[in-house]
Amino acid sequence: MSYVELPAVEHLEYLAAIERNAEALVVAAEIAGLAATVPSCPGWTVSDLLGHMGLVHRWALVNSGRRPEEGQVPKGELDPAPPPDARFDWVRAGVAPLVAALAARAPETPTWTFLPPNTAAFWPRRQAHETTLHRVDAQLAAGLPQPIDAPLAVDAIDEFLALVAHRPPEVGQWEAGETVHLHATDVTGEWLLRRTAEGVEVEPVHAKGTLAVRGPASELLCWMTGRGGAEALELFGEPALAERFRHDVKR
Repeated sequence: MSYVELPAVEHLEYLAAIERNAEALVVAAEIAGLAATVPSCPGWTVSDLLGHMGLVHRWALVNSGRRPEEGQVPKGELDPAPPPDARFDWVRAGVAPLVAALAARAPETPTWTFLPPNTAAFWPRRQAHETTLHRVDAQLAAGLPQPIDAPLAVDAIDEFLALVAHRPPEVGQWEAGETVHLHATDVTGEWLLRRTAEGVEVEPVHAKGTLAVRGPASELLCWMTGRGGAEALELFGEPALAERFRHDVKR
């Protein structure tokens, strides 16, 4: 096995991604209409998606300014989403304050986060990827999906896998001892995932797995998170593991 160094995404690039993808999300939502279903979020309409995104941005704004020892302000303590017809403007109105607050904090500032490193650097990255993936959701609802820029997509895969690795162990369809190698083909990015009794271990390495999945970073990310199929991907090894693996990690 050999370690793979992933390309870095700069602080300001995350902030620009929040702005760009939030606007694209709202535009797609306007095209789709409030009552349209969101195929990648079962049970949600576009109205629900807007309500979620606007609340997440406001929750991140509040909590990104809190110190680790203060803990979080739960979403339930924030003002609820407005009526559906007002949600387009409401989502747009939440973006600028969030970006301004994140830009004003040095990345190394100790901050409450729900995963390490408990510094302000966590929030721009988390919100960039949250907003980008939900932008894809809105575009799927409108029937107009657009790919994610490869450097951002490969970074989102890395963050998503870190979230998977921090989940408590669960009994799933992907069995202990099986390994999956993920390989982005349009930008540097490789990971080996091992299912163990304690959960999932993730390493950014070049290695052979029980299953290997290769393809462009955007398609790989969307497939893993339930936002796209495997048509643009190459599968090697045990293809039957692919859906069991995806079933477990996309939750």
